[in-house]
Amino acid sequence: MEYVTNYLAQVIARIDLTEPIPWVDKLPKEIMEAARAGFPIVETTPHFSGTVEIRADQGGSRLEHHEETRTEWAFHSAERNRHLKIGPTYVLVTCDSFRTYDDSIASGLKPVWDAVAERVDDLQTRRLGLRYVNHIPQTDESRDVLSWTNLVKKRICAVLNVPDPYDGLTRAVGISEYNLGDCLMRFQFGMPNPDYPSPLRQKMFLLDYDCFVETPVDSGEVLSVMDAMRQRIEALFEASITPALRRHLKGT
Repeated sequence: MEYVTNYLAQVIARIDLTEPIPWVDKLPKEIMEAARAGFPIVETTPHFSGTVEIRADQGGSRLEHHEETRTEWAFHSAERNRHLKIGPTYVLVTCDSFRTYDDSIASGLKPVWDAVAERVDDLQTRRLGLRYVNHIPQTDESRDVLSWTNLVKKRICAVLNVPDPYDGLTRAVGISEYNLGDCLMRFQFGMPNPDYPSPLRQKMFLLDYDCFVETPVDSGEVLSVMDAMRQRIEALFEASITPALRRHLKGT
């Protein structure tokens, strides 16, 4: 469901590959053009990786260290609120100012992924991930800092059922994990406290949905799997909030 207002602090879409991209140090023209169409600001940084190998010879065994430096490409929107990264084994889009999935994530990810897939034969993923991080503010300032049942379902708020007095409480966060068949979900909820380790003061409730697939996916199916994960996240979000918060998000 699309809302007039949202409290998404960050949305992340990440594609991890089974094999390194061979030409990542010098992006082909068509990939550069696809990236800069939505993310015109370009930066590069070195990406370091290393391996340790045990070799045996007549004198015994020895350790050999191998280091490799590749390039990570970082592209940013003109407002610097949307970001694309292309590294040796991943493509990553993050959004700090979210409107809709199509506008904020898919519109930037699709042309770049299509261009990458055209350049690599038998491209497969090792992991796909989509994460929505909501920071919900309290709309009723008269409520206690641990009172959220006006906005969030009671079962989720149970993580805040701590003994009185709770002076000195610095954090109250729960984790639920789901096997949904087509994907896995890690759901974090509660009050993580941006001022940690100081005691809780800010009225901010976390609803963090991290959906992922850890089995290989063919390149042509990546975007449809990502969209299916989006639907899973939206369904669990709707199941997490109260009608009062839903009306607030709709602007009614």
